[in-house]
Amino acid sequence: QALWRGCRARVVSDRRWLSIRATIIQTRVRKMLGAKRHAQVKVELGRETFKIQRAFRGYWARRVRNEMLYDRETGYRNDMIAELQAEGNWWKDNADLLERRLKRRGLEATLKEEEEKIGQLHNYVREQEFNLLELERQKHLISPRGIQQGWRE
Repeated sequence: QALWRGCRARVVSDRRWLSIRATIIQTRVRKMLGAKRHAQVKVELGRETFKIQRAFRGYWARRVRNEMLYDRETGYRNDMIAELQAEGNWWKDNADLLERRLKRRGLEATLKEEEEKIGQLHNYVREQEFNLLELERQKHLISPRGIQQGWRE
């Protein structure tokens, strides 16, 4: 009986010892398999992460570029508007200066006087043209006897 109990105790002891050793081996195998799986997942996630990073960086670069282009073009437009406003103000000031000069010199009154003189001269020219036409008409109507009596132009 002692022999049987000793065999049985050794079997139980061996099983415990094997169980502990098996647990250690299983732990190490699981650790190795887990590390291997983790490496695979890390590689896969790394690829996906790079895709996401690439997409985001591309989006961000396009956004920054578009903002910079918008700011540059807006700056150009603002500069052009300021330049056109300055030119408009200069032309307005220049026109005001010329108007003041005209008023100071009295050129408007002189212009009206000269226009009246030109109107009078036009009337005189029309009158003289009418007289010439009337003279030519009468010349065609004159008789030969009038010419013999000494009619002259």
